[in-house]
Amino acid sequence: MHQFGCFLAFGYSIFLINSPVFQKEAVNTAYTARFSAAMLDHDTIGKIAAL
Repeated sequence: MHQFGCFLAFGYSIFLINSPVFQKEAVNTAYTARFSAAMLDHDTIGKIAAL
């Protein structure tokens, strides 16, 4: 599960910088919110700091 927690940061960054040209801004916002909630649940910052 440590890898999952670390890779959440990658998914978060994809939707954070994704242009609305590729998909609607509402979709990007929803996925960014979901990724950020998952990052908090899985302590992504702590797992990355431990690397």
